[in-house]
Amino acid sequence: MRTLLLIMVIVFFVCPVTKAQVLKNNCSIFYISHGAVLHINGNMLNDTSGDFTNNGNTTVNGNFSNTGVFSSNDTLSISGDITNIGTLNFGGSVNLYGGNQRLEDNNNITFNNLYLSGTGIKTQYCPVIVNGILDLSDRELAVNLYAITITNQSLTAITRTSGFISTDFGSGKIYRYTNSTGIYLFPLGSSVNTQRYRPVEIKPGTSNPGIYFSGYKNSSPVGLPLTNQDGSFCYLNSEYYHYAGATSFAAQDKITIYYDHVNDGEFDAMAYHGGGLWRNATPVSSTQANPLSSLSLSNWDNQTQTTLLFGITRPALSLPEDSFLCSGTNAIISAGSGFDTYQWSTGEDTETISVTTASTYFVTVTNGLCTVSDSIVITAQPSPVAFAGNDTVICQGESITLSASGAGTYLWSDGSTGQQIVLSPASTVNIYLTVTNSYCSSTDTVSITVTPGPSVNAGSDTTIYEGQSYTIVPVFNGNIVSYSWSPPLYLSNANIPSPVSIPAESQVYTITVTDINGCTSSDDIGIYVTEDPNADIIIYNTFTPNNDGTNDTWYIENIDRFPDNHLQIFNRNGHMVYEKNGYANEWDGKYYGNELPAATYYYVLDLKDDRIFKGDITIIR
Repeated sequence: MRTLLLIMVIVFFVCPVTKAQVLKNNCSIFYISHGAVLHINGNMLNDTSGDFTNNGNTTVNGNFSNTGVFSSNDTLSISGDITNIGTLNFGGSVNLYGGNQRLEDNNNITFNNLYLSGTGIKTQYCPVIVNGILDLSDRELAVNLYAITITNQSLTAITRTSGFISTDFGSGKIYRYTNSTGIYLFPLGSSVNTQRYRPVEIKPGTSNPGIYFSGYKNSSPVGLPLTNQDGSFCYLNSEYYHYAGATSFAAQDKITIYYDHVNDGEFDAMAYHGGGLWRNATPVSSTQANPLSSLSLSNWDNQTQTTLLFGITRPALSLPEDSFLCSGTNAIISAGSGFDTYQWSTGEDTETISVTTASTYFVTVTNGLCTVSDSIVITAQPSPVAFAGNDTVICQGESITLSASGAGTYLWSDGSTGQQIVLSPASTVNIYLTVTNSYCSSTDTVSITVTPGPSVNAGSDTTIYEGQSYTIVPVFNGNIVSYSWSPPLYLSNANIPSPVSIPAESQVYTITVTDINGCTSSDDIGIYVTEDPNADIIIYNTFTPNNDGTNDTWYIENIDRFPDNHLQIFNRNGHMVYEKNGYANEWDGKYYGNELPAATYYYVLDLKDDRIFKGDITIIR
């Protein structure tokens, strides 16, 4: 009778962690429960009759070998190699955290989530399938002769920092399942010879389920000579190449391949191998960035354009036909854009040159490793000198006469062919003149600036009581340089924008403004003076003591009816600057014989009839 030995290792999360140096399971059911932690400080062998289930957190600090039945539904961390010839089910997450590690199986190894960490290279010796997440972190996964297949159709099924997948040997590939028109990353690279990271991105043309593959070789394609090409290229990259495709054709696919423009050089074309030749794949767009630039092939045929490498298209240089040079002018010769360097027989190294003498001019251009030359002959011819007149400024509504010179025939931009034209433009305009003789022509431009002139609104008419002042505040527009009020009567200043009016009678004022171009505009405002029916005295609140004979003293109308009045005037700090018993309109804005500054002062006027008036008075100078 056969005896079944059952070993149950159940470690709950509240219990101490179980550790072992070497674990060999033979003819046993070995079970790690949820929340339990098992640390094996050595190799693990699940032998032929072993049945091992990990539902906890198991760490194998050594090699992992399975010839029995092994199932992991939670976390399994392994620092050594994985070897399997039994039944293996990695339903949880596997972390390869050691140095150089091998993955071996007599069929394939299927992971749910696979995480790479530690040091060294993780190398496949069998096909690998990942149904969940592949996190490369900063590690290299070498597929060797095999393939790694990502069945998770999510765009983010592969994550990384600086890690990559290498396919240097044989026909190794990355397969990705797709169901979106988003961008799927194939993080390809190599540590063979020169380490490079040269990823591929594929954007399917349909959201129907599909399977795409890609690979990368850090060498020139064997058996596909780069010299066998369709004539489109002057250089094909011999350092590395890519291969990519799909299990079925999808229109409007797009493939993008990245490269290091600093170390690899600049490329502008993508070549594919077909019919024994390297052919130009189109349309290709280029994006330069740091650290990696890229070339993108739209409308990629994933069935025929499967072997791809970078190239530089042969420059198409063609200088203009031989020409002549009109005297007194220059000729612009362009070699065209898109070249890396330019070298002219004049010594200049720009895309275009400007020449003023007749001669034969040569140019040599390079594009990457390509060099092409061409020449042009320039002969001399006399030319007229066109003159349309001097730039000028006119006011709106005015006209101007332009007179041309230069002989030959004349053609103005308005279609006129005479030597003189009269214009009355409504707005600023540039007038062009072309003068032509038998061979050459020349042009001139005159700018006529039409200024609309200034605008002014003097404000609305207003009515004030006798003794009151009114500050006129017009609204202006334009670059005004002078102001003039007419008549100047009763104004503090007739040549400022906003004067103060102290009219003894009603008055209509006209303001005329002139701008920098001499254009003018005018407007009127009426200030009408009426008697205050409720006032037996009228206190004026401004005066202008400038000895012009008008408003030189502070005037209080009818103050003579109150000879016993007492007046005090204070500045803003409360200091009394004037006092008088029996004020009779004689204060001239002085304090002890010195002129007070233009400002607002405050008065207290006691009429000695039980009335005291308080207010402010402004000196305007």
